[in-house]
Amino acid sequence: MKPFKTHNVQLKILRERGLDVPSRAKRILEKENYYNVINGYKTSFLQQNCSTEKYIVGSHFDEIYSLYNFDRDLRQIFLEYILIFEMHFKSTLAYNFSEKFPESNAYLDFNSYSKDPNKIKTIVRLISTLSNELSKNVSNPNSNRAKNSIEHYIDQHEGVPLWVLTNYLTMGSMSYFYEALDESLRDSIAVYFNDFNKREHKKNISLKADDIQNILKTTTQYRNVCAHGERLYTQRMHKKPRVKNMVNFLDNITVQMLPGNVFTMLALMKFVSSKNDYTCLLRKIDKLIIKHEKEISSIPFTDILYSMGFPSKWKTILLG
Repeated sequence: MKPFKTHNVQLKILRERGLDVPSRAKRILEKENYYNVINGYKTSFLQQNCSTEKYIVGSHFDEIYSLYNFDRDLRQIFLEYILIFEMHFKSTLAYNFSEKFPESNAYLDFNSYSKDPNKIKTIVRLISTLSNELSKNVSNPNSNRAKNSIEHYIDQHEGVPLWVLTNYLTMGSMSYFYEALDESLRDSIAVYFNDFNKREHKKNISLKADDIQNILKTTTQYRNVCAHGERLYTQRMHKKPRVKNMVNFLDNITVQMLPGNVFTMLALMKFVSSKNDYTCLLRKIDKLIIKHEKEISSIPFTDILYSMGFPSKWKTILLG
C-alpha cells in the first residue's frame, strides 16, 4: 500500500518532476483530490521514453487542471444528450412492445420474447430484472412513504404498463430488453429510427436491428462513464462496435475511424438524435474545445483530440 502523502509533499514531488506548480494548486487538490486530477490527466504532459516520470518542459499544473475540467464538462454535455436518447428509446420500445403484447404484464411472459435458443439466458435474466424492479418498488403495506407510480398502477389498475416500468430501468437493462425481443419487433424499432432519420436529417438510411443493438451497447458504456465521473476523453469500448453497415450512412467516415472511442459515440449519436439536438451537441463540444485549447500550450490540443479519435474538420464531417 502506498504511504500517505500530504498535499505539500505531493506538490513538491510534482515540482521535482518538472511541472510548474503555483501555490494555489494546494487548494485545488483539497477540493478535487490528487488522484483524480494528476493521476487521471497527467499522461498527455509526460515526456515519452523516459526512465523516470518527467513532465514536458514548460508544462504547468493549470494545464492538467484545464484538461480535467474539459473532461468533466465533456461528460456533462454527452450525458445530457445520451439521456434524451435514453428516454426516446424507452418510449419507442415500450410502445412497440405494448402494441404487439397488450396483455397486462406481458413483459414477464417468456412467450413474449425471441424463440432463439441462444437467447434463453438473456431472456431469463431480463425477466428476473423486471420482476425484481417491480418488487423493490412495492413497499411494505404498513409503510408511511408516498406511493410511487408502480404502486399506484398496481393498486388502481392491477398491473404496471411497460411505459411506466421503463422509467425505472437502466440503459443496460434496455439494451438487454431489445436483444431479447423477437426479430419482428427488433426490426420494427430499427425501421422506426430509419424513418426518424429521414424526417430529421432528410436522409434515407437502412439500419438493421444489429446496428441498433450496437448503438445501445456503445451508449450504455458511455452513459455509465459520464454518470460515474470516469475519465472520458481516452475512453474506448471494451469491444469494438460493429459499424460496417452504419458507415454507409455517415459521409466521409470509415470503419477504421470508429473503433469505439469518443468520436465513435459522437458519430453514432447522429442516428438517434434530432437534427436540432445533434447540432446543439456539436456546437457545445466545439465551444468547449475552443475554450480549453487556449488554456493548454505545452502540448498541441490536437493531441487531446487525437486521443478522442477526432479527425481534423470533425464538425464538418459529422454535419455532412
